[in-house]
Amino acid sequence: MKLNHYYKSFKLKFYNVTILWCFTNSTPKTTRIYLQEKSELSKLGTLSNLKEYTCNIVDDLMFNMIEFFKGIDVKFNLDSIDIDLCSDFQKQVLLAEYNIPRGYISTYKRIATFIGNPKGSRAVGNALANNPFPLIIPCHRAVKSNGELGGFQGGLKMKQELLQLEGIKFNKKNRVISKNVYY
Repeated sequence: MKLNHYYKSFKLKFYNVTILWCFTNSTPKTTRIYLQEKSELSKLGTLSNLKEYTCNIVDDLMFNMIEFFKGIDVKFNLDSIDIDLCSDFQKQVLLAEYNIPRGYISTYKRIATFIGNPKGSRAVGNALANNPFPLIIPCHRAVKSNGELGGFQGGLKMKQELLQLEGIKFNKKNRVISKNVYY
C-alpha cells in the first residue's frame, strides 16, 4: 500500500511547528512533529517531496497545539499519531510520559523505574530526545533528577516556557522546583 505523506506548518507564538502526516488505512495519522523553523526543514530536504495539505484531524491537532501554548489544559488524542513507528521501548517511555498530568514533572530515572528498567534513565532520556510527537507526548515534563531541564527538541527556552505555563516554578539556578512529581 502506497502512503501519501503531507505536511502542515503553522506559527505557534515565537515558534514554527510542522506536522508530517499520512493516510493510514484511510485515516490521517501524524508521523512526526517538528518544532524547528520551516526553512531549516527545507534545507534538510524533509519537505521537498511532500505537499502542504490539511484535513479536519490535522486542523484539530493544530488548534489544540495553539490552545496548549496559551496555557489551556489540552489532553491530546493518541489516535491521531502513528506510535507504531516507534520501537517497543520508546513506546513504553512515550506512553509513560503521556500520562504525566499537566502541572507535574517527572525525572528520567523515575520514568525508567516505572517502566521496569531502573538503570535505564539514559535510555529514557534518549527515547524522549527522539520523541517524534512533542507536545502530544509532553516530553517537556521530564527533567533531570537534580532539577535541571535536560534537553528538548524545541530548545530549553521553549521547555521552560511550557513548564511555566503549567505552573512549574524555577529557582535562581534555573532548576525546577515542584512538589508535583509523578511516578
